[in-house]
Amino acid sequence: MSKRQESRAWVMQYLYENLVQQYNGPHQSTPPENLETTYIDRMIEGIFEYIHTIDKAIESYAHQPLNKIDAIELSILRLSSFEILFCPDIPNNVSINEATDLCKRFGSTGSHKFINATLDAVAKNQLIP
Repeated sequence: MSKRQESRAWVMQYLYENLVQQYNGPHQSTPPENLETTYIDRMIEGIFEYIHTIDKAIESYAHQPLNKIDAIELSILRLSSFEILFCPDIPNNVSINEATDLCKRFGSTGSHKFINATLDAVAKNQLIP
């Protein structure tokens, strides 16, 4: 795995922990030194800055309430939706492909199809609901 892929996985796990532990915002956690800390900081700060907008988009395009989405899948969707909506330097297809790979690695069987469809809708619409 590349350094960026491992950094994405770390951010996803951070978001998952934040969700499961029910923190009300970013919590203190230090990524391993071998990861892209600039990318990690950018993702965490941005996701929490725009969390309401990101969640609104996910809910709209997933066609279900957030509390019905598995925590791993929601963490992946938040990360990748942020990249699609707010990071024009990261191609949408890269965000979607990396999200489905994360889902295959950490998510439940077959959930990558849901992730792919939801993120595809986010990317095609590029409109914040």
